[in-house]
Amino acid sequence: MSAIRDPDGYSRLDTLLAARPLATVTTNACRYRITLLLAAKGGTIADITVGDCVQLQEVRGVGRTTGEDTLIYEVLREAGGLAPDAPPTIRVFGRAAGQLTVEELVDRRQVQNPEIRDLLISYLRERQPALDYASLADAAYILAGCFWRDLELHHPGIDSLHLPAEVAAARKQRLQTTARVVRDPAGNARETAVPRRGYRGVLIKVRAFYLDLAAWAVEDPGRWARWVAPCPIRVADCDRSKARRQHKAAIDQRTRERLPVLPTLVAACEQHRLEAAERLAAASSVSHDTLFTAGGQTLRRIMRPVEGGGNTGRRSK
Repeated sequence: MSAIRDPDGYSRLDTLLAARPLATVTTNACRYRITLLLAAKGGTIADITVGDCVQLQEVRGVGRTTGEDTLIYEVLREAGGLAPDAPPTIRVFGRAAGQLTVEELVDRRQVQNPEIRDLLISYLRERQPALDYASLADAAYILAGCFWRDLELHHPGIDSLHLPAEVAAARKQRLQTTARVVRDPAGNARETAVPRRGYRGVLIKVRAFYLDLAAWAVEDPGRWARWVAPCPIRVADCDRSKARRQHKAAIDQRTRERLPVLPTLVAACEQHRLEAAERLAAASSVSHDTLFTAGGQTLRRIMRPVEGGGNTGRRSK
């Protein structure tokens, strides 16, 4: 795009991005998003409209205006794009970055069954007063994404929490392993199934979901009774004692493997300490902006600027 479609536009874009104190990854992300707009809409950077920026924000599916959206919009305005009467910021078209609502947390997992979607929203709203936002978002990710959306993808047409035994077993098997690309001694890549860490945490939250519905149905049967179903997660599935023993065994084995090289590590640390002490002593004997030699290296002493006009680490009385 920058070489053929719009070299002048990309040159102005790079100049504007270079003038900002941005990390390289942020700059690359901005250029990438703008390139996507050109690939989808055609034209040059100067032809990008406000509607294109808003559509890009919506397609990303974040649900709110992010710092990246704001950066892209501001850079395009400075580059001479958008309309002369374009708003000063894209935030007027979307909600500012912050906590998502329960509906947004569930909808970002793309649950297809509308009744299950409404159930998950109602359940999470019921739990929301007792949870912080991070725990609420994690529960929505596990129940709507890891649990139900996975069932919809592998068992199309499913519409009930009463899972057949083979469906529940297949779901637990998928959860216990994950696909990972490894290379054999010849350098050939192949995909293999490896155990997934922390899968019991997902099982615990799914089990809590089923048990909460059963308990709430006693108090409010009109609202929750229709969703009561046998829990597909057994108590034994959530037992972490074996996992804790395996984890401790792995730590002990790692310690045994590293013990033989501990003297080498200690010697290297002592050598670095002595070299640092030698450099410090040599630097202390010379004035500012003077060259000195220490450890076979020629260095220059510089004065570290102190913020605020005083020693940072000193507490004022």
